[in-house]
Amino acid sequence: FGSSSRPSGPPRFGPAIAGPRRPRLPARGAMRISVLTIAGRELASLEAESTWTKEVLCARIAGPLHERSDGARLLHGESELAGPKTLGAIGVCEGSQLLLVLSHPGYIATASFDGTARLWRADTGECLRVLRGHSDPVVSLAVSPDGAHVLTASCSYTAKLWSSGTGACVRTFEGHSSVVVAAAFSPDGSLVLTAAGDDTARLWSVASGNCVHTLEGHTCLVNTAAFSPHGASVLTASDDRTAK
Repeated sequence: FGSSSRPSGPPRFGPAIAGPRRPRLPARGAMRISVLTIAGRELASLEAESTWTKEVLCARIAGPLHERSDGARLLHGESELAGPKTLGAIGVCEGSQLLLVLSHPGYIATASFDGTARLWRADTGECLRVLRGHSDPVVSLAVSPDGAHVLTASCSYTAKLWSSGTGACVRTFEGHSSVVVAAAFSPDGSLVLTAAGDDTARLWSVASGNCVHTLEGHTCLVNTAAFSPHGASVLTASDDRTAK
């Protein structure tokens, strides 16, 4: 017989060609998303469906987004969740973060010596809420960065936190031994700063209502206090003719 032309050794094959990888997608419509404030604080983390519209999403979130959905904008990148648009239509998927931007609250807040604070419609002058609970004159107030809360300072030695959506008192800050003459929110809304006639200022946790720090050093009434733009420092002014 003639010699065999079969090559010796194991057979050779061409390089394997891998097909494109298919990304692992969540079940249709099921995805976990987060809603953040402009300060970067997580407002909500929840399971959502790709078919949800802004109205549906707002209805499932408690707090300022639910209470003031008309003035809320929900952004995902350069897209906005608005009208009939759905989460899926604007590219929201598993792990996406939406940015919540609240427009100007549209109300005016006033403090009064009658022991109340009031919220008024800015366009019509209609009284929306009467905040009752202080036993003495309310001498100062502030609105939270997201517009969801109002902070009042009173001659009753307390400051109170109110829901602008319902008018309910959410928290009472107690600890000063004299009139609380001024109150302010930190830029991210997580802290409250009060100034009082007991020569001190105090920092409070909005979440717990606990006093975080007592700022001592003035020798007379502290008549105002403010946070720095980034919230890292506090400035106080006193009738002792100094600021600290």
